[in-house]
Amino acid sequence: MRRAPLRPEVGVAFTAAAAFACFFGVYPSAALILSSGSVAPGTLVAVLMAVVVLIQPVIVWAGRWLTPRVRAVRLGLALMVAGAVALPWLDHWPGIVLFGAGFGVFVISCTSWAKEVVAPERIAPALALFGFANAVGGLIGGPLGMLLVTQVGPGGTLTMAGIASGLGLAATTLVRVPAGTAELQVGSGHDAGEALQAADVGDTDDAASSTERRGRPVSRSPLLWLSSVALTGHLIAVTCYAVALSSMSVLALTSAAWVVVLATATTQFSVALGRLATGAVIDHVSARVLAGAALAVLAVGSAWFMVGSGPATVMIAAALIGAASGIVQTTVLTVLMRRAHTRLQTDRMSAAWNIIFDVGLGLGAALVSVLTLA
Repeated sequence: MRRAPLRPEVGVAFTAAAAFACFFGVYPSAALILSSGSVAPGTLVAVLMAVVVLIQPVIVWAGRWLTPRVRAVRLGLALMVAGAVALPWLDHWPGIVLFGAGFGVFVISCTSWAKEVVAPERIAPALALFGFANAVGGLIGGPLGMLLVTQVGPGGTLTMAGIASGLGLAATTLVRVPAGTAELQVGSGHDAGEALQAADVGDTDDAASSTERRGRPVSRSPLLWLSSVALTGHLIAVTCYAVALSSMSVLALTSAAWVVVLATATTQFSVALGRLATGAVIDHVSARVLAGAALAVLAVGSAWFMVGSGPATVMIAAALIGAASGIVQTTVLTVLMRRAHTRLQTDRMSAAWNIIFDVGLGLGAALVSVLTLA
């Protein structure tokens, strides 16, 4: 009996989970891995994140030479493997640059690839599965990396990171894009734009999209305004999520270790569930309503997290923050990707979403520092 081929979105999700397990295996334990050099670990981590962000506009510009998209995905994974191998050498600098560049290349390329491998009507579920896989990869990689660096040493964590990104690289060979799908998703012609507009059934109250479907020209201003509002919501959601995660180190000073570990896992797992659930409902609920409701829940959860006390309160608040943030993140990504009609637009939207995510992580950590000192 002939085995059914692997669905392309599943292969992309596995690749993403492996890459995020690699990155988050190294990132939380970086202070221990990088402590042997002459430069402070905090400085090296800041450089790492700067490389992650700065490489993404370069990939947008160079995208025309990385066709099909899987080439860029493989390049990112290969650089991460090389970075994990090189990290112990030459005061960590070559490894930092390679690892950060690889992850930056990967996140922008794989986000676009998740859209490229499916038909237009499957964009929302594919992006939701992609987001779910990211969160699960981080949920597995973070604790495992910390366990290995404390029990085995930096070499244990770096070996795990190299194996994880290598598995992701191998998984890319199993993804078979249905004929014509890639051209439909990222083509630059008028037909591709019309196909995507026709598939955009989830955000039925978008006047600009309906006007475009009727054949009348649409100015860029409403679309620019929509993107700006969506990315602002994305920034708020990621910042609140980052505040909750960064607050765990402060919580550890006053709470039992099991409370901190469970609260961290609850936040991460709730993000994964929120992202996955978004893919199931976004074609049936207005994106504005979905994101607005999630932001309201996020506000309640964040306030409860900041002023509440006791393990039960912390867990519930962490679950609300994680789930609501995951819903907003995936809703915004879906809206942006549905309005990207060419390869360049897709890469720009991917870069914008990922850069805002990184900015939100940094902003959340900075807010916790300020609140702790106040």
